[in-house]
Amino acid sequence: MQTKKAFKIFTLAVAACFGLVLVLYLILLAVNWRDQPVGQAAARLAALSTGRAALAEGDNAYVFLMGFQVAPNEDPRAWGQKRIAWSRQMAALPNIPDGAVPPGADTNFKAARTPEVQALSDACRTAEQACVDAIGKGEATIAAWAASERWLFERYRALLAHQAWREDMPYDMRFPMPAFHPVFEGQKLLHLKAWTLAGQGDAAGVKALLEADIRFWRLGLASSEMLISKMIAVAAINRHFSLGALALRRLPAQSAMQAMPQQWLAPVSDAERSMLRPFAGELRFAENALRRTDAPEAMREYDVTWGGKMATGVFKPLMQIQDTSNRYAEVLASVEDALRVPYAQLPQALVRASNITDAVAKKGPMPDRMYNPVGDMFLRVGIPDFTNYAARVTDLEGVRRLAALTVGLHSRAVPAAQLRHQLAAADERNPYDGKPFQWDEKTGAILFVGLSEGERGRHAFIY
Repeated sequence: MQTKKAFKIFTLAVAACFGLVLVLYLILLAVNWRDQPVGQAAARLAALSTGRAALAEGDNAYVFLMGFQVAPNEDPRAWGQKRIAWSRQMAALPNIPDGAVPPGADTNFKAARTPEVQALSDACRTAEQACVDAIGKGEATIAAWAASERWLFERYRALLAHQAWREDMPYDMRFPMPAFHPVFEGQKLLHLKAWTLAGQGDAAGVKALLEADIRFWRLGLASSEMLISKMIAVAAINRHFSLGALALRRLPAQSAMQAMPQQWLAPVSDAERSMLRPFAGELRFAENALRRTDAPEAMREYDVTWGGKMATGVFKPLMQIQDTSNRYAEVLASVEDALRVPYAQLPQALVRASNITDAVAKKGPMPDRMYNPVGDMFLRVGIPDFTNYAARVTDLEGVRRLAALTVGLHSRAVPAAQLRHQLAAADERNPYDGKPFQWDEKTGAILFVGLSEGERGRHAFIY
């Protein structure tokens, strides 16, 4: 009898708990019945894309980049158009069919390289002493590389001729992005050609190559709407200045300044420095990812169990995509606003920008409000710290100043023994603290140490 009564009490208790949970869930559903309208910050970021003028695919460098690595006898632009069209077609479907792959095959051009050519390419990722030594002793290897990959050099020159850059494709991590490694190999070939022309005293030829290179990558720096594209442009510009300085240094002293591109003397603009466009792209990526959290292909990709699928069905109504997007956009806009200061204030501005994202992340995954608790959890767990990306961009101004100064000192044939004095008297200085650039007598290089973390922040120009 006691057992029967105890079981009845237990059953009632369980039913009461279940009923309480159900009532709470129904209250949450009622609170989350409607999403929010587009917020001011989200609209500000969206307008960066929607407000741009129409651009023909034939004028768009990004289309060319999408097909850059196809075989030498193929048309990069045609394959780029096909790949973007495929991505748009797949994005319009509820789910990507199993086995669907982008059209066209990339070529493994490095497989045909000799060990000597590959060693030279590896040495000249940047213009450190290893690169200087390699090109100084490897003129035959440079000639062999130029001859064997003439198609890559010409393809890279065709890329540089573009006057516009726009990532006009679905902002979705399921779809391919350009393979930038072969693009960088083409850039190395261009700079080795400039170095060869400098050895022949062809200042005009050197200037034409360097002008085309820096113009294009500064275009990408200002126009990119993806964070990865912005960082690719940063890497390309850093390589341009370091390898370009080697070519200019090889010219006769009186010709070096004549061959220097005008853009070496133009400060990095606010548009080039701004993170707002790539932040707009990050927001679009996040929105697309949130929309497909319960897609069947996403369930397969992450091997979600039956119980996980049930939980997804229960919790998805408690996620408001637009509200989450609004809050993320507010964070991104606040970070950009914090970074929009003069160079002298940037070290402190980076700290403030980092604190903005840290304040969100430190709240932890547990919700503190009834509206959009799942969206808040995604935002707090997934928000990155963007400050080191921003530091890489702002460091470009210091690199530009150092590159121009190094070539200027070379053009005046300043001996190494006088460099400390000349650096102290120079107008070109560290943009953050106004101090002179450093002379490293041991390595024979002039140094700029920026705000980027680790080795990324150290820039050395061999004198």
